[in-house]
Amino acid sequence: MSLLKTPEFKVGVLVLVVSGLIGAMTFKVSESSGFVGGKKYWFTLENASGLIKNGGVHVAGIRVGVIKEIGLDEQGLARIDVLVQPSVRLTKSSKIQVRANGILGDKNIEILPGNPGDPLLSSGDRIEGIDDAASLDKVISEVGKLAKSLVIVADNLRDATEGDETKPVGKILKNIEVLSGDLKDVVRQNKGQITEIITGVKSFVGRMDNAMISIQEIATKLNEGKGTLGRLINDEEMVDSLDSTLTSFGNFADAANKLELVIDANSNVIPRADATRTYLGLDLRPGPDRFYQVAIVSAPEGPMQETTRTTIINGGSPTITNETLVNENKYKITALFGKNFYDFGLKAGIIEDQGGLGVEYYAWRRRFKIGVDAFDFDPQTEGNSFQLRPYVRYTIMKGVYVQGGGEDMLNERSRSAFFGAGVLLTSEDLKALISRVNL
Repeated sequence: MSLLKTPEFKVGVLVLVVSGLIGAMTFKVSESSGFVGGKKYWFTLENASGLIKNGGVHVAGIRVGVIKEIGLDEQGLARIDVLVQPSVRLTKSSKIQVRANGILGDKNIEILPGNPGDPLLSSGDRIEGIDDAASLDKVISEVGKLAKSLVIVADNLRDATEGDETKPVGKILKNIEVLSGDLKDVVRQNKGQITEIITGVKSFVGRMDNAMISIQEIATKLNEGKGTLGRLINDEEMVDSLDSTLTSFGNFADAANKLELVIDANSNVIPRADATRTYLGLDLRPGPDRFYQVAIVSAPEGPMQETTRTTIINGGSPTITNETLVNENKYKITALFGKNFYDFGLKAGIIEDQGGLGVEYYAWRRRFKIGVDAFDFDPQTEGNSFQLRPYVRYTIMKGVYVQGGGEDMLNERSRSAFFGAGVLLTSEDLKALISRVNL
């Protein structure tokens, strides 16, 4: 018989094959684990339970290395040394996660490579970042804490239901019990009043129902045109007339809203007459092209007069004295209607109690106003009563102006210069002023 065909030879060959497979598997899980020349890194953990030497090290779930050593450092923490394939690039922001393989307690290392733009770790460097969010032990610990809290709540509920008033829940239940007893006593003691209140509410609801029925009847009559108001609502001519009246009133209100109101106040000194003229006026401007002026003026009465007085004392030489007489100030009325033509303006009416007219011209963005007033044309008056008053006004800032001119320029004996200042307040200025007043 051939040796190759004997049972002993076949058994021997099978034993050799099985031994080779066992040896290959043993070499695969040996200390080197096939990572010859790999990079070494290390890190520390508070708890290394479940990790074993030669255990797997993974990146994105792929095995890239093994655990080389597990020991203690100087501070009593677990130091883990790992060996990683040279092709794996770890950076300074890399983190370590300890992940459970199952519920039996075995664990492996998962490396999170970190930001690719960060500096790379060299072989022998420490991995600083530790992420224990995926730790099964931590989850179990949190579940244990929750279970303890639930046990405490259950104990409090049990004590409360058994009448333990020292617990917060027991106090709440006791207070509810006392409150319900007090309500019961209040209802029992005031049963009659509560009945009256309920009866009153029912009566009020009934009256409300009647009121609604009455309102519905009134609305029906109005729709049918019954009664004065019903005929008014249903009469189309009356409705059109009312609508026209309301429209006219709206137009009037709109025009009144557009009406501009200006208050003009000024005071002027007349040096030659040693007198002053004060003006307080109200301008109504319904549009940019026309205006109405009403004012009260305090001014000297009549033109100035010069008299010559000769005085002889005790037969001596005569003394000749020239005196200028000026009448005292008198309140007078000015009422004018004006019309604007671009930068020119014409006005006519009453000027200081006498008929008169005036011409105005605006220049330099309306900051300069040049004008002349003429009034008192009565030819029956003794002397030259005709008054001619030229003037110039300059606005130095909004609402403030200065002015000057000539007084009674056609009368050589009484003509004089004047100068003064004034203010202008528009309706917008008045609104702003009123809004700032602290009532």
